[in-house]
Amino acid sequence: MRCWRGAEAIEAATIASMPNYVGKQWRISGLTSARGMEINGLLGTCEGFDHFPDLRLHLRVAGFDTVFKVKFANISDPQVRPPSEPNSVANLDMRGSGDMDRATILRVANTQFDGRTAHDHIRGHATVTRLDMRHRASRLLECLNSLEQGTSLEPPRLGCGETTEEALRDPFVRNMMQIKPPCVGNGRFCLHELHDSRVGDQQAAKRLAEYPMSGFCIKCQILYLEGDA
Repeated sequence: MRCWRGAEAIEAATIASMPNYVGKQWRISGLTSARGMEINGLLGTCEGFDHFPDLRLHLRVAGFDTVFKVKFANISDPQVRPPSEPNSVANLDMRGSGDMDRATILRVANTQFDGRTAHDHIRGHATVTRLDMRHRASRLLECLNSLEQGTSLEPPRLGCGETTEEALRDPFVRNMMQIKPPCVGNGRFCLHELHDSRVGDQQAAKRLAEYPMSGFCIKCQILYLEGDA
């Protein structure tokens, strides 16, 4: 029997677990292409999967001839139906930042915990070696900078579990994506949800700074990290 070590062991374990998704139904969410939004909120039956580095499930959706290849970040528990999931470009809500209360978000970003503001924590995450963390931190900084400057009302489209193809070449990141539990929200990290469950600014700031590290949206943080959904 071959003894797997290091990156090979991670990859071998991940490949071994991927068949567990086959034959089961998964809720699809968070797709933003015109074609993808047609199946947001629907159930798909997994018929197969792509191996590394793609990490996509082959989902058969009733009423469609095409088998859709969907990332792990865009599937969730079939019992959870994401609220207000857009199913066409015409239904895409473009008012996101305007509805968010810019002052509240910026106040949270400047709230301190562990001796630094949430904004400072995120800047630190943007310089680490882990590419998925750097990517999420950089995107979040873009959103916060846009809110500070008041230059855009475009809603930030940050995904739960968002990463890049380059980051997925790292065996550690691939393994983290594989073991990430299904999203219990709508597949997005939404700034206007920072105070969900009626938490104060400090907990909201921790949630803001947590996103680059775990990639979890607010609802996933509440369930998987805070333990009191």
